Parts: sequence; C-alpha cells; structure tokens
Amino acid sequence: MALVQVLNETLSSILSCDDTSLDQLQDIVNYIKENRKRIESLSAYDEQTLDKKLDLKVNISDIVDNLLSTLSDVPLSANQGRVLDEKIKIISESITSIKTLLASDDTSLDELQKIVNFIKQNRDDLSTLDLSNIAETEELKHFTKELKNKVETIDNKIDIFKIDVYNKPNFDEVLFIKSTPSSLIIPKGFTVKVDNVIVEVSSNTTLDLDTNLDTGSKIAGTDYVVYAKKDGTFYLSVNEKKTEDRLIGGFHYGLIGHTEIATGNKTEADMAQIRGINAYSFWDLKFRPVASPKGMVFIKDKWYDIYLCNSEHITNGTSKALTTIAGGTLTNGRKYPKMPLEFGGDNTLTYESFKWFHACEIAKANAKQLIDYAEFQTIAYGVQEGVDASAVDGDGATVEHYDYLTSKWGIEQASGTQWIWGNDLTNGYGTTSFSWKNNTENRGQIYATANAPVAVIFGGDRANGMIAGSRASNWNNYVWNMYWNIGCRFSSEHKSSN
Repeated sequence: MALVQVLNETLSSILSCDDTSLDQLQDIVNYIKENRKRIESLSAYDEQTLDKKLDLKVNISDIVDNLLSTLSDVPLSANQGRVLDEKIKIISESITSIKTLLASDDTSLDELQKIVNFIKQNRDDLSTLDLSNIAETEELKHFTKELKNKVETIDNKIDIFKIDVYNKPNFDEVLFIKSTPSSLIIPKGFTVKVDNVIVEVSSNTTLDLDTNLDTGSKIAGTDYVVYAKKDGTFYLSVNEKKTEDRLIGGFHYGLIGHTEIATGNKTEADMAQIRGINAYSFWDLKFRPVASPKGMVFIKDKWYDIYLCNSEHITNGTSKALTTIAGGTLTNGRKYPKMPLEFGGDNTLTYESFKWFHACEIAKANAKQLIDYAEFQTIAYGVQEGVDASAVDGDGATVEHYDYLTSKWGIEQASGTQWIWGNDLTNGYGTTSFSWKNNTENRGQIYATANAPVAVIFGGDRANGMIAGSRASNWNNYVWNMYWNIGCRFSSEHKSSN
C-alpha cells in the first residue's frame, strides 16, 4: 500500500502541475524500474477480507471519522469508508496504468530515459532553438526566416497560364525528323502550349510542303517555319511573324533536287539527307543557333551558313540563295557588302571593299564568327576536289547550286567559287623587322612585320582549277587585303535548352 501511495502521490503531483519538471519525470522512471516486480504483483487489496471487516459489528462510539487516526483496533465511519473507497479506486486505476506500461519491454522506459537525459544535457541549446539553426535535410524541409520573408513577398495569385509548355521526346536532339525531300515528321510525345491550350501529339504527325503549306507553293532555296494551332493541328509557312498560332521551329528547303544523284565524295545516304529539305537545317525553339537559323545547317556541334555571304546581308541575312556574292572589288559580277548598322551603316553605305576587318564586323553584327581551317576542311568535305565553277557560273556571281561543289552537309559553292576569309592569323611573310603600319582605315595602327598579320583564306575561286578543294588554303593575304575573289561564309554557336 505504501508503494502505491508514493507512486500515486508523485503522479498526482505531476498531473496537477502546469509544467512538469524533468526531475519529477526522472523520479518516475527510476521508481518504476526499481519497483517493477513489486508493482506487477500489486492489487488494490483483498476485497473479501475488507468486506468481512466492514461487516463486523462495532459500537458507534468506537467509530473514527477520519483517516489520520493511528489506532489499530477501531473502525472507520461510513463517511470515511466512502472517502477510502474513492482513494482505492484512484490507486487501482493508477496500478492498471502502470501495469500497462510494464507490459511493454524495457525499450519504452529506456527511450524515456534517453529523452530525459538529452533534454537535461541540452537544456540551454534547446531553449534558444529556432528554425534558423536547424540543418535542412531531405527528411526535414523547413522555411528559414529569410525564405519565409521571400515567400511572403510573392504574389499568391500565380497565373498558371503564364507558364510555358514546350516538351520534346528528346531534348538532346532537334524536334523534327525528315521523311521525304518535301516532308517532315513531328514525333509522338511532343507537347506545346498554344495560347492557353495544351496540344499533345499522340501519334507521329507528317507535314508536307505540297499539302500543308498555308499559302502558295514550295520554292527551292527558302526557309520555312512550322506552326501549331489550338485545335491540335500543324502547318507550314514562309511567314515567321504570324501571331494567331504558335511557331515551334523551322527548316531550309534547299536548291538540291529531289532526284539529284551523288557527285564528288558524297554518297547516296548523304544525298537522302540534303535533297529538298536539308535534314541538317532543322531547328526548334530549344535547339537552334545563337544567330538567326535562316540558311544554316547544324554540323556536329556548331551551325554554318549554307550559302556564301551576299552583298545585301542586312536585308537578306548572311546566307540566302539566288543573291549576289560579296567580293572585294567589282569584278566578275561581285558587289561590295553593305556596312552593318552596328558599325556605321545605314542600309545604303557599302565598305567599298571586302577586307578581313569587314568580314569580322559583318559576322559580329549577325551573332556569327569566321570559320577556322580545322572547321572548313570538315564542312566542305564531299565536293569534287581539284575543280572550280568556271564551267558553270557563266562568269556571274550568283549564290546558286553546283552539284559537284556542294558538300555532304548541303553547303553550296563550298569550294572552287570564292575564297572565304578565315579566322586563323599568322605573322605573315617577308621581313622580320617590326614597325607601325596605318592599314586599319584610320582606326589605330598595327605593329607587325611588313605584311602582317596574315589571315588565311579557304576553298579556292572560280579560276583556281586543281588548286580548289575542301582543304585548299592560302596564307598570303594580309588582313587589309582586298580582291574580287575573296568573300566570306560564317558560323554560329549552338544554343540548346531544356
């Protein structure tokens, strides 16, 4: 009985307290562990014995009406029996609760002991703990005060209609697949948002220039774009500025005929890629050059102009079929290139020459670069080596198609037509004596040897015959040089995003 009373008093004290102390909790743990066996054998008391004692006849004068008496041979009053009965019930309930706890293994008490010990040992740290000094883990994500402040500044009315959707089956590759010289495939799995409508391609969709062009007929040497409509259909157009539908990409329909046979070092497999629609010219919103994709092809890791630079590049772009080849003098039909707007031009002024300096400015104005020798010999591969265009160009200067001077990637007049300025520079030739030279059109001077620096030119011109080819290079032209037979072709860095 004393054991239960002590335990009950301790429990009652804790339950009546607003803030139970850790020491009290520790006492309970210790007490239960120490008296486990005794507690397990407890009962309130033997009720039959108690009943017998309560049934004994006693004198009224012998009855004691309190529970504080120390007499051992007198009975309690009925009133105190009621009080005692209530206490017995409380103790009985306490015993039951304690036995329930003891019915589990020692783990519960041990864990409780660990909690008590940890709290005691870390009382100071825990009292100052807040979210800002709790490490964030995968199991526990929380807002720091700083993050909370940022979140609270965000407009809670997020417009889901402003979230773009443009998902390709394979983000590492261009969206479109060539089917025939005049058709392409939009693959199954492509998803795009048109206005506020999500369009999903559930099966491969074929578009043909003969049947899906919005207006007119297909024209060789033209750039086309692909549009998606809200009703889930697609079409082709030459107009890249339509606003009622969603532009999703484009391609170049080249000058190479649908049935043209392989020439030079090209194979039938090469021809299948470049007849009609040039498979290397496909681009989409997340796979394209940094520059305008018009008239460009993607070769491994970079984009290159299909066509030689034309004199009206401000209007046409630097790569456009059936224009006039830009050259350093007005010979054999060549024309001076326009001066870019970014470098003092007004769409009327020309350079009055075509020096290496000018090629660099035209390139930069169009987010492009000059090509280096290592690149040229790979992108020009496929031409017939050791021949030029003199037999077919009619002494003209048109950007056009010569089958045997087209590379395997579909680059036109890749050799034997017009030398192109390259990116590589060298010290030049002649003397080894250095001096300042005013050869920059009054834009500073160059300190170099007599004919330096020299810029390489590639490919050969229309009169070079056996000299011309995919590895032809001339390292004898200083950067201020200008000839009718030197023009340019450019490249652009690749831009890819997920």
